[in-house]
Parts: sequence; structure tokens; C-alpha cells
Amino acid sequence: MTPVLVETHRDLGFRPETGFLFARRVTRLPLAVWEIGRIAQAMPVIFEQHQGRWQAVAIMGTSYGLNAHVAPDGRWCTDVVPITFQLYPFCTDDTGRLCLAEGVSTERRDLPGVTPFFEGEVLAPRIRQAARFLPVRDKGIAGVERALEALSRCKALQPLDRAKARRFLPDATGGDSCILDAKRLAALDDETALMLFRSGALHWLYAHLDSLHHLDRLERRAKAVMVPNVARVAEPSVGGKAADVVSALAEDMGDAYWWLP
Repeated sequence: MTPVLVETHRDLGFRPETGFLFARRVTRLPLAVWEIGRIAQAMPVIFEQHQGRWQAVAIMGTSYGLNAHVAPDGRWCTDVVPITFQLYPFCTDDTGRLCLAEGVSTERRDLPGVTPFFEGEVLAPRIRQAARFLPVRDKGIAGVERALEALSRCKALQPLDRAKARRFLPDATGGDSCILDAKRLAALDDETALMLFRSGALHWLYAHLDSLHHLDRLERRAKAVMVPNVARVAEPSVGGKAADVVSALAEDMGDAYWWLP
């Protein structure tokens, strides 16, 4: 990742993506708590520990390493796009600084088709929107921790079945990849159940459970997108152009407004 700084990027810009080929090899992606319900309608969501912290993770491909929702020509082939992809090529580092994702090239800002990073000494409007929303996304990713920690202590999170893990996870074991045990959820003590209810966690926990049937469909989708004939990808497509940052904000801000700093 490369920090976006006025000292180094004042006279530079980037070419916006015209598709989702940048996500072609992304098969696992952490989700903000407020997008889990929507994403779970199209792909499986499981729970994992990353550096000791729980995350909700969308599984978008098999262990072969191809995103089953990106056609060979770069089209996104489902109705919902994770916010991380909508904000590409921007991300944050461990300190929360605005950065460019790995492999993104910069060019002179005055070239045709190039979007500049800065207007004078301040971020250009489109980049400023991304810089404002990325911390919201980061806070949303962390928003599942309290509920998942409590469920883990109650042993209501169970490791993903090893047979499924071999098909969808690179390490072939599942490791700390877990799913919710619905019976243990129903048997939780009153204090934990009340915390989950009042925090709004039950909404995305049940969405996670509903999403697990996508695991079986995902393998068929993955085989389809490996074939050069894009006509075999028979799911609806949101089109060839990657979502604009401003459009992403307009669509998702309603779900995320309470996370805004």
C-alpha cells in the first residue's frame, strides 16, 4: 500500500477501473457489519479470527483462487458489491492513513482520462469522499467483534466442516473459520441473548445462517467463471463499470450513518 500524500501525489492521478478485474483473485473479504445482510443474499458469510480479532468474511471463490462473482471480461455478476470493492483503489493502512491498493499505478494528472488526487493542497472531492468513508468501513468491520467474542466464549461458534474447508479455504483445514451453531444460539443465557438483541447482532447472525446455502452454489459458479466463454456466467450482472465512490456512498450511507465520525 502507498500512502496518498500531498508531497508525493500533488501532480499525480489514477485511471478509474472500468470493471472488476482487480478483484479477480480475491476470494475472501472482511465485511462491515452493516453490509452483512445484503452481501449474505448473494454469497456465503463465515466468521474468522484475524490477528486475534473476529471478522465476518465473505467467501467469493474456491481454493483455486478465482472470484466466482467476476466474469473473465471483468463484469461483476451479482446484484450486490462489497463496499471495499466500491472504494477501490483506495484503502487504509494500520494507522488509518488513506492509501492506494497494491499494484495501482499513478500517472501525471494532466493526461486524458486521469483523475487527480489533489486540487491544490487538498484532496479532490471524489478522493475526499473515499477518505471519509474508509474509516467508517474499518469501524464497521470491527463492529462484529463484541458479539462474536461472546458467542465464542459460549462455544456457539463451530469450525467450518473440513470437507467444505478443503473446497473453499487455501489452508484446506478451516483453521479459525467458523459458522454459528443455531441450536447453541437458541440455548444462550439470557444476558448474552439480550446483548445480541440490543446490539442488533441477531439481524446479521441470522443473515449469516441464511447465507450458508451459497457454499454449494459457489463451486458451480467458480467453475463457470474459469471458462473463457463469459456467456456461461448466467447470473445477473451489475455491468462492466466499477461503482463510483460517490454512488457507493449514496447507496450505503443509509445503513452506515451511525458509524460516521
